[in-house]
This record gives sequence, structure tokens and C-alpha cells, in this order.
Amino acid sequence: MAAAWYTIAAHAVPLDGEASADARDAFQPVGISVLTTEVGGHGHVQVTSTVTHSCLVDYNTSAGGQLVRVQHPGTGMEFLRESIPTDMREIAAELTQLRLVVQDELVRALPAWAGDFPQLTTLRLSGGPGIAELPPALTRLARLRTVQLERMQGLSVLPAWVARWTALATLEIAECGVQALPDALAALTGLRELTLKHLPALERVPLLTSLHALAVHHCGIAELPAEMGAMTQLGRLVVSACARLRGLQASAGALAGLHSLCVLACPRIRAIPPECRALCARLRVLQVSNMRPAPDWLGECSQLQELCLCI
Repeated sequence: MAAAWYTIAAHAVPLDGEASADARDAFQPVGISVLTTEVGGHGHVQVTSTVTHSCLVDYNTSAGGQLVRVQHPGTGMEFLRESIPTDMREIAAELTQLRLVVQDELVRALPAWAGDFPQLTTLRLSGGPGIAELPPALTRLARLRTVQLERMQGLSVLPAWVARWTALATLEIAECGVQALPDALAALTGLRELTLKHLPALERVPLLTSLHALAVHHCGIAELPAEMGAMTQLGRLVVSACARLRGLQASAGALAGLHSLCVLACPRIRAIPPECRALCARLRVLQVSNMRPAPDWLGECSQLQELCLCI
């Protein structure tokens, strides 16, 4: 089914097929928009109130591409304070992906019912400058493999209990007020990818030896982990637009698995440490900027497949 909007306001603009009838049954004409699409055989429903602009719920089910009926949640503020919506209870046991977007700056907390989906593997929490903490109820999501946290400027601390997401493989944090990541993340031995974007208050990144990929963009860190040479499984390292970052650690030369290195738009990094010369024989991708002259060991990069030098 192609993506299409179904809007109920003063008048209805129906979708093609049976989804139109389902949507008409499920919603009252109070300004609700529904986006239905089919992605990988999973039904996909996105709900937002055009009256309050307070919250949005976007969830996938294994319902074979069928539209899931969802009752109108009322105002966004009420919705965030209630238990899991009635019609979502019917599919809570099988939901694998959930996206919750808060658009109202007066909202101070995420709903505890976000932790009531035992099969959830992907969670995306977005928006809400007034949100200062994550609800402990999220610790019940034992199957989580992917978590994205974004646009929560009031969130200054990532709680240590995230270590209870023992299945977590991918973590992305963007546009939040996070100042530090807890050392407890090191207990997540299955964590493979960490992406940090637009975190100006972030001061440090802990040593996470399980990582295969680390990307740090527009963050406030002054240095990478001192013992990052212990991150022997790290294959891709990307740092960009980190104005305070003083340089790569000399221990990075011990990254035996590193095949992709990108250091871009970090004005204080003018050279790659001599100790990192050992990386030459392994690198397949090298992207660097602000380095004058260019590293004299480029000719030794016998495996290089992609090279970008931004002078």
C-alpha cells in the first residue's frame, strides 16, 4: 500500500481500499491525521492530534500490513498521563517497534506505559524540552536492541539503569542535554553501535570495548577515551565538528580492527598521532580535514578504497 494521508476534520479525504473504512470507524472528526503505509510487511500507523500538537504515537505490528484501529486518545496531555491506550492493549503483547514523540514543552514526563510492550525491540523517544528523565518503567523492555533518544534538551543524565537493556545493540542520542554517559554502559557486552549527535554539553564518552562503530558529531567532548586501544572490535570511528576535541589518542594505533577512520571539521585536530601509523595497513576508508600537510604515510595505505582529504 502506498503511503497516503487520511485526515478527518471538517470533511474527510478517504484513503484507497479498506483502510479508509477502518480509519473512519476508529476516529472522531476532531482533527486527527493518520499515515498508513506498508513497510516490510508490517502495518505502520502514525497518529497525531492537530488540536493540541502534544504527542504522537507511531507503532508497527506484525498484522500483515493491515491498519490497526486506534481510539482517539483525547488531548495529548491526557494521553501522556493515562495508562496504555485501550486499543493498544490488544496489540501490546506483539508490538516490536514503538515511536513516541512529545511536541508540547509543558510535558514533563514520558508515559510509564511505554514500558508495557514485552516484545519491543526498537524504541524511539523524541521531543519534549521539559522532559528531564526517562521513566524507570522502561527497564521492563528486556528485548530492546535499538534505542534512539532525540530532542530532549532537558535530559542531562542518562540513567545507569540502561545497563538493564542487556540485548541492546544500537544506541543513538541526538539533540539532548546529556552531559555524560554512564560507565554502566560498559556492561552491555552486545552494544555494537553508538552514535552521538548534537550534544554540546557532553563531556566524556566511556570506554566501551564491545563497540564495532562509534560516531561522534557536534559534541562537546575534549577527548576520546584514553585507553581506546582496548576497543579491539572497533571497525569504524567517525568524529566530526567537535570543536573542543584536542586530538586522537595515541592508543588508537592499537585498534587492530579499525578499517574506517573519519576525522572531519575538528579545528583542534591538525594531525594524526605518529603512533597511529600502524593503522595504515588496515584502513579501507580514510576521511580527514584540516591536516596540513597531508599525512606522510598515505602511500603506505595499501588497502585504501576511499580517500577524502579536505584541506
